[in-house]
Amino acid sequence: MKWLQKHANLIIEITCNLLVVLFLYAAISKLLDYQHFKWQLNQSPFISTYSDSLSWIIPITEIGISIALISKEFKLEGLISSLILLGCFTTYIIIILSYSNHIPCSCGGVLSSLGWKKHILFNLSFMFLNTIGILLTKHKKSIARLQGKTENL
Repeated sequence: MKWLQKHANLIIEITCNLLVVLFLYAAISKLLDYQHFKWQLNQSPFISTYSDSLSWIIPITEIGISIALISKEFKLEGLISSLILLGCFTTYIIIILSYSNHIPCSCGGVLSSLGWKKHILFNLSFMFLNTIGILLTKHKKSIARLQGKTENL
């Protein structure tokens, strides 16, 4: 337990940095090939009606989460938001795999080369890291409150 307390900050920072790289990479890939991303969303079952809005909302949300993750003030909110976004996307993939014959991939770059099952495992791995980051951040904040310290959060 002492090892974890000693290294909690490092684990939180590594987790946040990995998530920032993931979300910025995803957002930039989508924006650089915006027309293709929008077309893929339009081909997607269940969400094609919302493809115009989602084509902007998704990358902007990914960038916003990245900003929150690098901010001391909003790190916990960034971790929670990223877990929710990853959870929504993973759930969407599972639903699409279960109920649709046509499954377009709106991922960019390297992630588009993953198969769907590998993509789910990839997301679940990040969700696991994300959960650890949330738990450590909450634990750190509760200890600081007990000690009356709030300046280093």
